[in-house]
Amino acid sequence: MGWLRNLFSALSRQVERFLQHQQLDQQPELGEQLLLQCFRERHQANWFRKGSLQLIERLRSRPTADPESLHWLSTCYEQLHRHPELSQKQRADSQALDQAQAQLNRASALRQNRFLSERHERHKILGDQDQLPEQLRALDQWTQAIDLPAITVYRLFLHEASAPGRARFEKLRQHYLDHLDALHPTDQSIFLFLLLNEAARLRLRGEPHIHRDIFALFQLGLDRQLLLHHDRMSEVTFTNILTMAQLSQAHDFAHDFIETYAPKLAPQLRDDAHNWGRAFVAFHSHRADPHELELTLHQRGNDLTTFSVRSRILLLQMYFEELRDPGARDANFLLARCEAFAKLVRRKRSFPEKNRTAILRTLRYLRKLVSLTGPLRVDQKEVAKVRAALAEEPRLHARDWLLERLKELGQPK
Repeated sequence: MGWLRNLFSALSRQVERFLQHQQLDQQPELGEQLLLQCFRERHQANWFRKGSLQLIERLRSRPTADPESLHWLSTCYEQLHRHPELSQKQRADSQALDQAQAQLNRASALRQNRFLSERHERHKILGDQDQLPEQLRALDQWTQAIDLPAITVYRLFLHEASAPGRARFEKLRQHYLDHLDALHPTDQSIFLFLLLNEAARLRLRGEPHIHRDIFALFQLGLDRQLLLHHDRMSEVTFTNILTMAQLSQAHDFAHDFIETYAPKLAPQLRDDAHNWGRAFVAFHSHRADPHELELTLHQRGNDLTTFSVRSRILLLQMYFEELRDPGARDANFLLARCEAFAKLVRRKRSFPEKNRTAILRTLRYLRKLVSLTGPLRVDQKEVAKVRAALAEEPRLHARDWLLERLKELGQPK
């Protein structure tokens, strides 16, 4: 078996070599840097100087700045300065060392603004980072003389002192849109998610119609490919876009989005995401067929991906809605399905504990909702008690739907 192991080892080395060459094709500056290194080691000073100046000109002509290109610029200037056969020419020519320092400062300032902006956002959510205010003040003082469009936008996002609300959101969004074309795609993506978080907090506070603004931001991100990471979309982003499309009644968009972007999820999620997305849109457009969804779940087996869990909960919602129709099957069928799903979740030991807790709590409230729904008079005190407890739950699926059904039970008939 030794020869087989050696064969696989050789194949692995060939694959790694192929990937290295592929990366050089995708990053021409990296290949040029390696070529310049060869010229420098072979003492071909004129070729090295000519290639360095061409690379510098190409990097400086880029329409947007990013830390990687600024670091390349700084490295090129430093290498020109330190080359012993070119140092006298450079001192009389363009002061390469000063340029290297300036470009390094710009790269470092841009990267630190990126990091601190995301730490600042996490501070809003978690309330940690006690030293963050001092770091922000130090960064602001250090970057006052650095003129980059991205840093201008970062300053506003980091130091805007107005109270959270519609006016603050509009100001940040307009500033972002005004500078959008001057920003590197990475910075465009960071600011887009910061704006989405700002709008999401407004939605939690009950800001009317903010879902339309969130949906418009998602559309901007899709148009500019800002929501993909190496042509892959996260499951959270996929879910949020589909939810905002449903709230905006953009059903045609939702169908096209599912077909286009479900294949861009992780391979193990694609089929479940496609099935859930189609069932989700059908459910909210009142064209859902629970039997069709149940058939797809049966075909997928007992795997509990994020989207298969959502599909199973959505199926229970569909069956609950059927209870309202005359002649529908009795509630025992739905209660049995809830219990079967709960047993499946408990058996999946590899399933994350926080997700298991959220599902089991959702099923508990759904069973409580079924027990409150019936031909007998509804106990309004019990309904109010369940609504209050549900509103305090930190993790739940279909929270808004459950609250809406309890609100309907609480209305006098």
